[in-house]
Amino acid sequence: MKRKMLIIANPGERDAENYCEGVNQDVTRYHRFFTSIQGGAWKTDEIKTLIRPEPREVDLALSELKSADYSMVIFCGHGYSRKNGTTMVELYKDCDYDSDKFNQGAKRHTVILDCCRIVYEPVSESVSNHYELRASADHLAALQHARDVFDDAVRRCPPGLAVLYACSLDETAEDNEETGGVYSHALRSAALQLSETLLGSETASVVRIHNNAAQAVRRETGGHQNPTITKPRSEPYFPFCVSSSTASYMHR
Repeated sequence: MKRKMLIIANPGERDAENYCEGVNQDVTRYHRFFTSIQGGAWKTDEIKTLIRPEPREVDLALSELKSADYSMVIFCGHGYSRKNGTTMVELYKDCDYDSDKFNQGAKRHTVILDCCRIVYEPVSESVSNHYELRASADHLAALQHARDVFDDAVRRCPPGLAVLYACSLDETAEDNEETGGVYSHALRSAALQLSETLLGSETASVVRIHNNAAQAVRRETGGHQNPTITKPRSEPYFPFCVSSSTASYMHR
């Protein structure tokens, strides 16, 4: 199966008051998670990362997703919502980009938006050791097995689009300079926790992980940040993680 992932990040201007170091943490931790066994063993050449890119770079990268069987777009950084409900992301200072464009990709496609959604109309993981990689023949075999499990779960899903938002309309998304965005950190943590309970070739869907993460975010922020999701009405949903017991494959 051909996969493609695009991670776009904008922590802001380094000397600015709203600079978010957590965005840089998210880029590293998402990459580390998804290339792990639990994350489905994505290959590094399947993941493209753009930091504060030009719009034309994003347009080109999005067009390349269409050739995949399954694709993901992850944005971490600054954003806001227009009065019509459109979520705009900031690629860099004074360069806004319509997040609806992120919805283009493979027939099976997931979007994660970890950014603020305050309504504005412009006038004009301590968890890293869980998925540390080992360069051994056994581990490579386990990674391939995890890929096969992930791919099989994608194939069972009908074409569709799932969009995960870090917060509700007119809310801000919290950032932690050590662990990353509160929502992104909660997603990865929920995935790692669930991967411990899954059996054999079981996977946990983006919807299940989002729901668990959303509860954690609401609890941590005292209800100030409320993640939301849009998804197909029919199951099954795209996988987010596989069972950590897949790792035992290397010992069989």
